[in-house]
Amino acid sequence: MAGTSFSRSVKEKLADIRETGKAYKDALSRGVSYAASSDGAPIDPSVYGCDDEIAGIFLRGVFISCGHITDPGKGYHLELNLPRAEKCGELLDYMGERGMVMKISRRKGREFIYSKDSEQIADFLTYIGAGRYSMEIMNAKILKEIRNNVNRAVNCESANIERLARAASRRLADIEYIFRVKGKEFLPAHLRETAVLRLNNVEKSIEEIGRALNISKSAANGRLRKISEIADGLREREEMSSV
Repeated sequence: MAGTSFSRSVKEKLADIRETGKAYKDALSRGVSYAASSDGAPIDPSVYGCDDEIAGIFLRGVFISCGHITDPGKGYHLELNLPRAEKCGELLDYMGERGMVMKISRRKGREFIYSKDSEQIADFLTYIGAGRYSMEIMNAKILKEIRNNVNRAVNCESANIERLARAASRRLADIEYIFRVKGKEFLPAHLRETAVLRLNNVEKSIEEIGRALNISKSAANGRLRKISEIADGLREREEMSSV
């Protein structure tokens, strides 16, 4: 299962936390026992109505006993695999009362509690005393968001380049068509100058074409658009005459 070493590392770190007070030790022991025992014993009453610190230690014991978490670099997934279905429902309610909303699913005939929400998983880890690993999850999420934003920007830029390349290719074809069927002199002087410059400098951007003509980028684009309109008109007349 993905993230086994990460999950083991979290459990080992949690197991190394030494609780000194009897109430804390009891809460940890009850969490481990509750998650490991296949009998139908409910959650011990002592961890109901307790403060968040005791509840967190109890849930730490549950996680050490039956939890699993995926490496955040590969995905977000936390599971609590309890031995009995009724315990899943009971524990889910217990966690929900403390603001941790997870779900129940079934695999190979057994129910388990799980979450695929990075923030919920991070909150759970913080609650049970694994704040360092909670930060790892949030850092992984931030890194993924940055990568996704970069990929979107690259894809958008690639799409723009492809669109501009298609437009430039079409305009070159329009100029060549006009020169072939009507000759250069068919175009007005300002359009002819633009057409010749575009045809002889296919590597230049429209902005560079505009600078060479001492006009703005918008004006250069307007001239090329007008040339394409003329080419379209010639093609339409050619098609009509051939019918």
